[in-house]
Amino acid sequence: MNLNTRFWLGSMVILSLCTPSLQAKKRKKRKPRETIEYVQKEKKHTPTAEELINELLRPISFTQEGLKRFIQQYNTSFYVERFLPACFIHLIDFLEFGQQQEKTAQFFLSVLALFTQRLQACEWVNPYALLALMERMEEVLKTQCMRVEDQDTFTQVQTELKRALLENFDLLKEQPEEFLQKTATQISQTVQFSNAQYVIRELQAAVTQFLLTATNKLIWHPREKGDSWRMMVAIANLLQGFFESHLIATYEDLNLLIWSLVYRFGYFIECAGSQLTPDVYKIMQNELQEKKHAWLFLREQEAEMTSKEGYLISALMRGITKAEAYTSGLSVDRFI
Repeated sequence: MNLNTRFWLGSMVILSLCTPSLQAKKRKKRKPRETIEYVQKEKKHTPTAEELINELLRPISFTQEGLKRFIQQYNTSFYVERFLPACFIHLIDFLEFGQQQEKTAQFFLSVLALFTQRLQACEWVNPYALLALMERMEEVLKTQCMRVEDQDTFTQVQTELKRALLENFDLLKEQPEEFLQKTATQISQTVQFSNAQYVIRELQAAVTQFLLTATNKLIWHPREKGDSWRMMVAIANLLQGFFESHLIATYEDLNLLIWSLVYRFGYFIECAGSQLTPDVYKIMQNELQEKKHAWLFLREQEAEMTSKEGYLISALMRGITKAEAYTSGLSVDRFI
């Protein structure tokens, strides 16, 4: 990751996380007793939030010492409570390192497992951070996730044997040893390919699990206004792109992730809908009426189920009611 990107991410994290220090209460000075000698102890410096963030924003050194230092940071409560939810820069470092070193899918599988585990302890996720991560993740992982064949290993081996017998039956009769060697080589390649495909399936499942964990914790700020909707749309478009790039394995997984995102945005409207302006709601309504986003119309499991479009329209109607009441001086968030 280039320095400009790291600087931008650092600025975003510091602005969102650093809180103004509280003025310390004044205490009355107490005079020490004459019979007791006081030795002034050296005060241990406690790093500020800004100092901790600046330390965390340094690129990971992929050496034994550098990885040890990262794990120490990874294990701190500050990392899980304030840094990771707002910045996925370390995950991006690992992905780019794997790409540069031409690592296998197994490496990326381990990396995703490492960060998914820690993300589960976070209470929230910044949508800007998730969007930046997803853009880089797609670039790095799409070459790893080729299309997976639906046939299992047994079926593939059976198919190879049938093909060998049909195409090389004369070779079997005349030179059985050569036939066996040629067929065994082809079957061995098939098995190796199947093993690689199995790892790819695991990687796709790990990507889905990470994204599901992240989308379930997304939170927007009311002051972002129209940007909150644009960020939601951008993440949904990227999820659809992940499916087209085979990072998401199945249509069902894609639909699950889109629903997770839609539900979370609906929760945001429930919590902060009164603070959004009518203009913001108008933008959302227009895009829904124009049926602008294909991911809203992914087929549901059952035809009778509420659609994603219907759910969002209902959430927006409640949000508009809250906003109008708030403008009139009423607070009705808990009742609508």
